[in-house]
Amino acid sequence: MGEFEDSALLKTFAAAGMGVFPMAGLVHDDLTARYGVKRVGACDGVEEHFFAIGAHKKVLHPLVERWLSARR
Repeated sequence: MGEFEDSALLKTFAAAGMGVFPMAGLVHDDLTARYGVKRVGACDGVEEHFFAIGAHKKVLHPLVERWLSARR
């Protein structure tokens, strides 16, 4: 068991088979492809809120664009 403030370190430990971690469904495909992790279950009823604050400009990051498109 560990407590991580750095999500990259958390994902590295999980990818090495050293535990489990929660992930938002929106990033499931990206994390499984990038880190080789597997989904072991769902946490029904758990909600995570994201807030985007930014200037009016083109979004360049594909994950941010997917998130913004899903919220429209």
